[in-house]
Amino acid sequence: MPLFFMASGWLYKEREIFSQIKNKIFTVVVPYFCFGVLTLIYWQLFERHFRNSTMSLKMAAIGLISGQYEYLDFNVHLWFLPCFFLTIVIYNALRKLTGKRITYIIAIAASLVYVIGILPSMPWGFDRVFKYIGFYALGNAAADISLQEKMKDMKNWFMRS
Repeated sequence: MPLFFMASGWLYKEREIFSQIKNKIFTVVVPYFCFGVLTLIYWQLFERHFRNSTMSLKMAAIGLISGQYEYLDFNVHLWFLPCFFLTIVIYNALRKLTGKRITYIIAIAASLVYVIGILPSMPWGFDRVFKYIGFYALGNAAADISLQEKMKDMKNWFMRS
């Protein structure tokens, strides 16, 4: 997962805060709920009978809405989508409100808080955002450094021409 968040940070494009939220609702949240509902129905009708699961349909539905890992017994792999959504939205808001360097510092500090402290499980993986926002920031910083080097190379090429 850290590599996924770093690659996503590499591809980050700064947007207006509400534009980013709207975009990520359509590209992350809607697919999360659509796929989640489909797998929940499949789990309830078929797979639940073959697994040793005591989770009720009601608890599984609450898990889908809350996005909490512990309640996604029907498809535990979905946990990262709400966390990914929050990571992007929070990172973009930080970047718009504080600037690039301060955002990097806050993101790395948040990851350290996750490593040092014990955070309770929170809806939509908000506790995991603390962990992964640092990786997202590292990917974005690497992309910024790479872009600066490319611009420098282009400038040198034009100067020689």
